[in-house]
Amino acid sequence: HSVKSSPKASNQKRSTPTLLCSHRITIHLSNSRGARKALLEEISRTKAMFSLECPVEKGSNVRIDCGTCELRGKVAGCTRWPGIGGYMAEVAFPEDQPWEPADFKPDRLLNPNYLVCENPGCTPDCVDESCGPAEPEPPVAPGGGRKKKSAEISMMASLELGSRTGR
Repeated sequence: HSVKSSPKASNQKRSTPTLLCSHRITIHLSNSRGARKALLEEISRTKAMFSLECPVEKGSNVRIDCGTCELRGKVAGCTRWPGIGGYMAEVAFPEDQPWEPADFKPDRLLNPNYLVCENPGCTPDCVDESCGPAEPEPPVAPGGGRKKKSAEISMMASLELGSRTGR
């Protein structure tokens, strides 16, 4: 197993879509001996969420064994899920060691943005930050200029009206 790190990541601020997944992992906590089995359920470049049978302490350092790589982070929180009889823990990754999709792609990965993505060839497991609805282009006026918004038109009309009446 290799511990991932990416020196370029600390210099780049990226949008971070949260991806859904279902991947069996093993976690190792700094404040306990042994390993715990868990299910990775969400992942982004900055954090991960996993379910497990017993709670983990907030602030604990954690090493996540994904099978093909290791991710490291700190437990940001852990909540009991009464309906399922388990716990959901959130782990924050250090800025200089974000999750990189090229290093590890979880099983049954789903990008919810795929449902509104307008990029040709996009698939449900897309990890591209541009996955999602296309940015709306500003309206263009018939003469080729930018179309004015109604608030701009109203303000211009009141200014024009004011200059005619001497206000």
